[in-house]
Amino acid sequence: MICCIFITYNLNVLNLDLLDLKYSLIKPINLNFKSTLFMVLNQETGLSSLYLPHNQAYPTNTILLIEDKESYVDLILEALDNCNNNQVGCNLQVVKNGEEALNFLYRKENYAQAPRPELILLDLDLPKMNGFDFLSTIKENPELKLIPVVVLTTSSQPRDILESYKRHANCYITKPFELDQFFKTIQATVNFWFTSVKLPTP
Repeated sequence: MICCIFITYNLNVLNLDLLDLKYSLIKPINLNFKSTLFMVLNQETGLSSLYLPHNQAYPTNTILLIEDKESYVDLILEALDNCNNNQVGCNLQVVKNGEEALNFLYRKENYAQAPRPELILLDLDLPKMNGFDFLSTIKENPELKLIPVVVLTTSSQPRDILESYKRHANCYITKPFELDQFFKTIQATVNFWFTSVKLPTP
């Protein structure tokens, strides 16, 4: 039994033929979901993208991760990839600030085809729009307020915890500093929301 993830940055998943000469293969990423995701490099722009062949299946259970630090994104990716005690398949979408997250949820600009997440993992210390302001904004929207938001941050300050719940966060988790505990925390959180909790159908 395997937990598996599909991670997308800025919805930059390409529908392309890998024989397209402007793209070169960087590395394959085994999704453990009967799929292999390919990292490819656009030689014209220097930007890397993710590519999933058309004949492979996408995982379900979409998570929107709002996190500006790539080190934490990598750790969460690894934590989910090594979750081997369940069958939760996660489609992990990553944005780096509150404004970008709102564009994703409202399907604006580059996010016209964005999937609706079943769960949001939210850092508080973000550029442009911090986690508190993001919480206030989506919890005022009659549809978006139904999406559970787990605050996942380094802060253990009582004022941050209180303010998050005042703005209707569904859960507050302080990121553990010990790596093994960090992995267990992420895995337990995802398992809880996708296996134990009954969520409304959008």
